[in-house]
Amino acid sequence: MSTTRPVTLAATLATTVRALRGINPAASPSLGKLRDSGWQLVQLTGGLTDLVTMLAEHTGHHLRHPSQVHRTDGTPDTAALARGCRDHRALRASR
Repeated sequence: MSTTRPVTLAATLATTVRALRGINPAASPSLGKLRDSGWQLVQLTGGLTDLVTMLAEHTGHHLRHPSQVHRTDGTPDTAALARGCRDHRALRASR
C-alpha cells in the first residue's frame, strides 16, 4: 500500500477547499474559475475512489483473518468488521 496516495488526496482536498472558499456566492464566477473548480472536483473524486479501493483491499485482508480483529481490550470484534463491510458495500453501490 502506497503512502503517497493519502498525501496526494489531502493536498487535493486542501486545494479544493481553498478554491471553494475563494468563491463569492454573490458574484458570478468566471468561466476559468468554474473550469478550475470543476477540474479540482474531478481530481478529488478520483482520489476518493482510490481511497475507497485501498480501504476495500485493507478490509479484504481482515475478512481472510477475522480472528485477528480485536477491540483494544482484547475481545473479538467481528461485528465491527461486518459493519465496515456493509458500509463499504453501500459506498460502492452509491457510485
